[in-house]
Amino acid sequence: MRNKKFHYVMLTCLLANIATYPVIGLAENTTGDKQPAQTQASDNGISQVNSGNEELLESESVTSTTPNSEETVETTSEVETEETDTSEKATERTSVQNLEVGIKYEAHVQNIGWQAAVNNGELAGTTGKNLALEGLKISLDKTSLSGGIEYRSHVRNIGWQNWVSEGQVAGTVGKALPTEAYQVRLTGEIADHYNIYYRVHTTNLGWLDWAKNGEMAGSEGFAYNVQAIEIKLLKKSETPPTNTTTPYIKKTTINYQAHVQDIGWQDAVLDGKTAGTTGRNKGIEGLKINLSDSDAVANIQYRAHVRNIGWQDWVTGGQLAGTVGRALPTEAYEIKLTGELANKYDVYYRVHSSNVGWLGWAKNGQSAGTEGFGFKVEAVQIKLIPKYNSAPSVGNSFLKSEKVAYQTHVKNIGWQSSVTNGDVAGTTGKNLWVEGLKLSIPNKQTNGNVQYKAHVRNIGWQDWVADGQLSGTVGKALPTEAYQIKLTGDLSKLYDVYYRVHAQNFGWLGWAKNGQSAGTEGYAYHVEAIQVRLVPKGGAAPGKVGDAFRVKKTSNIISSVPYVSQYTPVFAPWGCAAASMTMLLRSKGVNVDLKYAQDNLPMYPEYKGGQKGNVYTGEGFGWVITPGTLTEYMKRWYPNVQDISGTNTQGIKNEILAGNPVLYYGYSSYQKDKVRNHAKVIVGYKNNQFLVYDPLYYKESDGPMTGGKNEKYDKGAKHWLSVSDFNKEFGGGAIVIR
Repeated sequence: MRNKKFHYVMLTCLLANIATYPVIGLAENTTGDKQPAQTQASDNGISQVNSGNEELLESESVTSTTPNSEETVETTSEVETEETDTSEKATERTSVQNLEVGIKYEAHVQNIGWQAAVNNGELAGTTGKNLALEGLKISLDKTSLSGGIEYRSHVRNIGWQNWVSEGQVAGTVGKALPTEAYQVRLTGEIADHYNIYYRVHTTNLGWLDWAKNGEMAGSEGFAYNVQAIEIKLLKKSETPPTNTTTPYIKKTTINYQAHVQDIGWQDAVLDGKTAGTTGRNKGIEGLKINLSDSDAVANIQYRAHVRNIGWQDWVTGGQLAGTVGRALPTEAYEIKLTGELANKYDVYYRVHSSNVGWLGWAKNGQSAGTEGFGFKVEAVQIKLIPKYNSAPSVGNSFLKSEKVAYQTHVKNIGWQSSVTNGDVAGTTGKNLWVEGLKLSIPNKQTNGNVQYKAHVRNIGWQDWVADGQLSGTVGKALPTEAYQIKLTGDLSKLYDVYYRVHAQNFGWLGWAKNGQSAGTEGYAYHVEAIQVRLVPKGGAAPGKVGDAFRVKKTSNIISSVPYVSQYTPVFAPWGCAAASMTMLLRSKGVNVDLKYAQDNLPMYPEYKGGQKGNVYTGEGFGWVITPGTLTEYMKRWYPNVQDISGTNTQGIKNEILAGNPVLYYGYSSYQKDKVRNHAKVIVGYKNNQFLVYDPLYYKESDGPMTGGKNEKYDKGAKHWLSVSDFNKEFGGGAIVIR
């Protein structure tokens, strides 16, 4: 600093002392000769000073005189002071200039390639075009500060790459692999003076908040592409961006495990997979749910509806909902998110319920399952889905037991008040007939409806009506004699509708269900009262089933039933059930493949009531498939099949007279004990005899004693069986198709 001041003072003095000489010297040099060396040196000195200071010198050449010593000292003092100020400002400017650092960056974009480089805070990449950013280069323009910039990217199918620096590629080029997140940081002295801020524009998320100095910006676990990036280099003293809360989102995943009847705890499964079992009739007794993000575990809550207990209290991640070791199946679940997790995700879930199958998806605390049916949850699926992602449609996730309401229009009374679920509508002991009937399901939550029709004196069977419409007549004095009632849609999957009538001269007849006839036909006996009840599938009937409909008819042969052998064309000596059910199904025009029916017959122990033993070889044979399980199997082909086990002989006679063939369980021509292990089909009734089709023969023309040689039961492929002999053989197991 002192040397610079000294030279500047000396130069000023020189200018002051020679200010008057240049004019004289120039005037004398008129010949153009060169000046002496000393004069030339002076001219050069003046020329250098004059550069950029011509006005100052011009003024001095006119007014300056030789200063005395005091003036010289004073001038020197002023100039020295002025130079000191100027020098300090110049030093400050130089220091600031040395701290100035610039940044530039360029993006390699899907379908575009490398874009032009952009500067501090500008956008690299694209928005609104759904094009992924695949590669990125960043570099600094710096002066005397040491250090640099480092950065890396999280790449689809690769993960976090190694750090690169100063213009190297982070990401990939030519591999069609989008980047999903970035980290950027400064090093050395530059990091002491600057902060680096950056943010990304991401698929489905848009612009996330700003990250800083090596923090992660983007997303992980969603497969969302980075589409654009902005980077800002700010001095430590400069105001940072305001939005810095959420620069990075990592997907939280869900896992859950079920404690299953007869199995115990299964392994945990992930997002949307099935926990539990299907097709094995095993209930889930306990459930635990966990999250991959330990900080968010407390933000998932769930509870179970348990058989004989009801809704339990809420528990949080990892805790037990339900019970263990008490043989109490769960019937429904509710699952919800809380806290910050609820702002980012929705939780979806659905259950597989016994007798129903998979119900619809529930969401964020809604109920999933059943209540009031006694149906157990057999399997569950749970998904954690970001709010901005597509999700399953929600609905039909929860079924709560419903009731049927009905009212009758009675002779001399009119419309009575509506009653529900099993109460008596009409009158008894007054000989007043029911003329009209209306049924409905109030506040129905389940898809489907209740349909019904009446058999009216002098009219016969009317058409089906539904949900509160009139069946029968009003004001015509025409009594009803019988009814049929059925359910449709999901209602028919969840419930059986039972009903019975109080008939003139007969009193209360037996219970009919699901479209069967209840009442009388051909007697001119009127209905005096009716009871109707919804029973969840698998539930006990409200009373004795059968003898619900009495027809004044003496005989009937159902000609639509074909004969089917269990020996040919499919040789299955132990396959009487599949052969007999094929007769019933084919009578309704259903084209059943007998080999398929035998091969896919529900088997024990997978099915509790399944066939025990090989139908082709007899290996392991123990029993024939039960009526209930066989009925459900037949419903794969035809819906209106009913297990009428427990009905009496009159009930079977009524079914035959009504044109409905009946499969029953009795004895075979190979009988050696009293076990009713053989399925046969009744197709007719006449003169107190049943016409029976026995599948245990090679062809329908085979007569008596061509089978197993037990003369009591070896009566031929098609034979008439007296009601008295039938009563000795029949044990109550029967199936009807309508």
